[in-house]
Amino acid sequence: MDDLATTEAEKYRQIWDRPEYRKFSPGLGECEAAFTACGMASGQALIDFGAGTGRASAWFVERGLSVVAVDHAANALECDVYFVRACLWEMPAMLADFGFCCDVMEHIPPSRVDDVLRAIRARVSGRCYFGIATRPDVMGRLIGKPLHLSVHSGDWWAAKLSEFWGAVDVRRNDARDFVAVVSE
Repeated sequence: MDDLATTEAEKYRQIWDRPEYRKFSPGLGECEAAFTACGMASGQALIDFGAGTGRASAWFVERGLSVVAVDHAANALECDVYFVRACLWEMPAMLADFGFCCDVMEHIPPSRVDDVLRAIRARVSGRCYFGIATRPDVMGRLIGKPLHLSVHSGDWWAAKLSEFWGAVDVRRNDARDFVAVVSE
Protein backbone atom coordinates (compact mmCIF):
# COMPACT_ATOMS: atom_id res chain seq x y z
CA MET A 1 0.00 0.00 0.00
CA ASP A 2 1.15 3.53 -0.69
CA ASP A 3 1.48 6.01 2.21
CA LEU A 4 -1.91 7.61 1.59
CA ALA A 5 -3.61 4.20 1.47
CA THR A 6 -1.95 3.25 4.75
CA THR A 7 -3.00 6.52 6.42
CA GLU A 8 -6.59 6.21 5.19
CA ALA A 9 -6.83 2.55 6.23
CA GLU A 10 -5.69 3.44 9.76
CA LYS A 11 -8.22 6.28 9.97
CA TYR A 12 -11.02 3.87 9.04
CA ARG A 13 -9.80 1.20 11.46
CA GLN A 14 -10.17 3.88 14.14
CA ILE A 15 -13.65 5.02 13.12
CA TRP A 16 -14.98 1.46 12.72
CA ASP A 17 -13.95 0.78 16.32
CA ARG A 18 -16.58 3.35 17.35
CA PRO A 19 -20.03 1.80 17.94
CA GLU A 20 -21.69 5.09 16.97
CA TYR A 21 -20.29 4.79 13.45
CA ARG A 22 -21.77 1.32 12.99
CA LYS A 23 -25.37 2.26 13.79
CA PHE A 24 -26.41 3.38 10.32
CA SER A 25 -25.61 1.77 6.99
CA PRO A 26 -26.41 4.22 4.15
CA GLY A 27 -25.70 1.55 1.54
CA LEU A 28 -28.23 -0.86 3.00
CA GLY A 29 -30.96 1.68 2.36
CA GLU A 30 -30.01 1.78 -1.35
CA CYS A 31 -29.88 -1.97 -2.04
CA GLU A 32 -33.40 -2.44 -3.36
CA ALA A 33 -33.16 0.63 -5.60
CA ALA A 34 -29.81 -0.57 -6.95
CA PHE A 35 -31.07 -4.10 -7.56
CA THR A 36 -33.99 -2.77 -9.59
CA ALA A 37 -32.23 0.09 -11.38
CA CYS A 38 -29.34 -2.11 -12.51
CA GLY A 39 -31.56 -5.01 -13.55
CA MET A 40 -29.78 -7.49 -11.32
CA ALA A 41 -30.85 -11.13 -11.13
CA SER A 42 -29.96 -14.17 -9.07
CA GLY A 43 -26.80 -15.88 -10.31
CA GLN A 44 -25.05 -12.69 -11.39
CA ALA A 45 -21.93 -11.20 -9.79
CA LEU A 46 -21.56 -7.92 -7.91
CA ILE A 47 -18.67 -6.09 -6.27
CA ASP A 48 -19.55 -3.95 -3.25
CA PHE A 49 -16.90 -1.23 -3.35
CA GLY A 50 -16.27 0.14 0.15
CA ALA A 51 -18.44 -2.50 1.80
CA GLY A 52 -17.91 -1.42 5.40
CA THR A 53 -20.00 -3.67 7.66
CA GLY A 54 -21.01 -5.87 4.75
CA ARG A 55 -24.73 -5.41 5.47
CA ALA A 56 -25.43 -4.34 1.89
CA SER A 57 -23.27 -7.19 0.57
CA ALA A 58 -25.30 -9.66 2.64
CA TRP A 59 -28.56 -8.19 1.27
CA PHE A 60 -27.39 -8.92 -2.28
CA VAL A 61 -26.21 -12.42 -1.32
CA GLU A 62 -29.68 -13.12 0.08
CA ARG A 63 -31.07 -12.31 -3.37
CA GLY A 64 -28.81 -14.88 -5.02
CA LEU A 65 -25.96 -12.72 -6.26
CA SER A 66 -22.33 -13.77 -6.01
CA VAL A 67 -20.79 -10.87 -4.06
CA VAL A 68 -17.28 -9.69 -3.34
CA ALA A 69 -17.17 -7.13 -0.52
CA VAL A 70 -14.11 -4.86 -0.80
CA ASP A 71 -12.93 -2.54 1.95
CA HIS A 72 -9.60 -1.49 3.43
CA ALA A 73 -10.75 -1.77 7.05
CA ALA A 74 -11.28 -5.43 7.92
CA ASN A 75 -12.56 -4.52 11.41
CA ALA A 76 -15.64 -2.95 9.78
CA LEU A 77 -17.02 -6.28 8.55
CA GLU A 78 -19.77 -7.85 10.65
CA CYS A 79 -21.49 -10.10 8.08
CA ASP A 80 -20.48 -13.47 6.69
CA VAL A 81 -19.69 -12.45 3.11
CA TYR A 82 -16.74 -13.02 0.80
CA PHE A 83 -14.36 -10.20 1.75
CA VAL A 84 -11.28 -8.76 0.06
CA ARG A 85 -9.23 -6.32 2.12
CA ALA A 86 -7.97 -3.71 -0.33
CA CYS A 87 -7.70 0.00 -0.89
CA LEU A 88 -10.03 0.98 -3.74
CA TRP A 89 -7.25 2.50 -5.81
CA GLU A 90 -5.08 -0.59 -5.31
CA MET A 91 -7.61 -3.43 -5.76
CA PRO A 92 -6.61 -6.82 -7.13
CA ALA A 93 -7.94 -7.84 -10.53
CA MET A 94 -11.54 -9.08 -10.47
CA LEU A 95 -14.61 -8.70 -12.66
CA ALA A 96 -18.35 -8.61 -11.94
CA ASP A 97 -21.57 -7.94 -13.80
CA PHE A 98 -22.49 -5.08 -11.45
CA GLY A 99 -20.96 -2.63 -9.02
CA PHE A 100 -22.38 -1.04 -5.90
CA CYS A 101 -20.63 1.96 -4.35
CA CYS A 102 -22.64 3.82 -1.72
CA ASP A 103 -21.38 6.25 0.89
CA VAL A 104 -17.84 5.77 -0.41
CA MET A 105 -16.72 8.26 -3.07
CA GLU A 106 -17.04 11.27 -0.77
CA HIS A 107 -14.53 9.50 1.53
CA ILE A 108 -11.87 9.22 -1.18
CA PRO A 109 -8.96 11.70 -1.05
CA PRO A 110 -9.33 14.16 -3.95
CA SER A 111 -6.04 13.08 -5.51
CA ARG A 112 -7.37 9.50 -5.79
CA VAL A 113 -10.94 10.01 -7.07
CA ASP A 114 -9.97 9.36 -10.70
CA ASP A 115 -7.91 6.32 -9.71
CA VAL A 116 -10.86 4.80 -7.83
CA LEU A 117 -13.32 5.46 -10.64
CA ARG A 118 -10.87 4.00 -13.16
CA ALA A 119 -10.44 0.91 -10.95
CA ILE A 120 -14.20 0.44 -10.57
CA ARG A 121 -14.72 0.89 -14.32
CA ALA A 122 -12.14 -1.83 -15.02
CA ARG A 123 -13.89 -4.29 -12.68
CA VAL A 124 -17.54 -3.89 -13.68
CA SER A 125 -18.78 -5.12 -17.06
CA GLY A 126 -22.35 -3.85 -16.66
CA ARG A 127 -24.03 -1.18 -14.57
CA CYS A 128 -22.71 0.37 -11.37
CA TYR A 129 -24.84 2.10 -8.76
CA PHE A 130 -23.34 5.09 -6.98
CA GLY A 131 -24.73 6.85 -3.91
CA ILE A 132 -22.54 9.81 -2.94
CA ALA A 133 -23.03 12.31 -0.09
CA THR A 134 -22.71 15.92 -1.24
CA ARG A 135 -22.18 17.34 2.26
CA PRO A 136 -19.47 17.31 4.93
CA ASP A 137 -19.50 14.45 7.42
CA VAL A 138 -20.44 14.69 11.09
CA MET A 139 -18.81 11.48 12.34
CA GLY A 140 -15.16 12.41 11.80
CA ARG A 141 -15.28 14.45 15.00
CA LEU A 142 -15.31 11.12 16.89
CA ILE A 143 -11.66 10.62 15.92
CA GLY A 144 -10.71 14.23 15.19
CA LYS A 145 -10.28 13.65 11.44
CA PRO A 146 -12.61 14.51 8.56
CA LEU A 147 -14.10 11.54 6.74
CA HIS A 148 -15.70 13.25 3.73
CA LEU A 149 -12.69 14.46 1.78
CA SER A 150 -14.25 14.84 -1.68
CA VAL A 151 -17.36 16.92 -1.06
CA HIS A 152 -18.79 18.13 -4.36
CA SER A 153 -22.16 18.95 -5.86
CA GLY A 154 -24.19 16.32 -7.65
CA ASP A 155 -23.52 18.13 -10.93
CA TRP A 156 -19.78 17.80 -10.31
CA TRP A 157 -20.17 14.07 -9.62
CA ALA A 158 -22.31 13.58 -12.75
CA ALA A 159 -19.61 15.24 -14.87
CA LYS A 160 -16.87 13.20 -13.18
CA LEU A 161 -18.70 9.89 -13.70
CA SER A 162 -19.27 10.78 -17.37
CA GLU A 163 -15.49 10.88 -17.82
CA PHE A 164 -15.46 7.10 -17.20
CA TRP A 165 -18.89 5.86 -18.38
CA GLY A 166 -20.89 6.66 -21.50
CA ALA A 167 -24.25 6.83 -19.72
CA VAL A 168 -24.91 8.47 -16.34
CA ASP A 169 -28.54 8.06 -15.26
CA VAL A 170 -29.01 10.52 -12.38
CA ARG A 171 -31.60 9.18 -9.93
CA ARG A 172 -31.31 11.80 -7.19
CA ASN A 173 -29.44 15.08 -6.94
CA ASP A 174 -30.22 17.24 -3.93
CA ALA A 175 -28.41 19.16 -1.20
CA ARG A 176 -27.59 15.94 0.66
CA ASP A 177 -27.03 13.16 -1.85
CA PHE A 178 -26.31 12.26 -5.44
CA VAL A 179 -27.40 8.88 -6.80
CA ALA A 180 -26.68 7.61 -10.29
CA VAL A 181 -26.52 4.40 -12.30
CA VAL A 182 -23.66 4.33 -14.78
CA SER A 183 -23.13 2.11 -17.79
CA GLU A 184 -21.29 2.02 -21.09
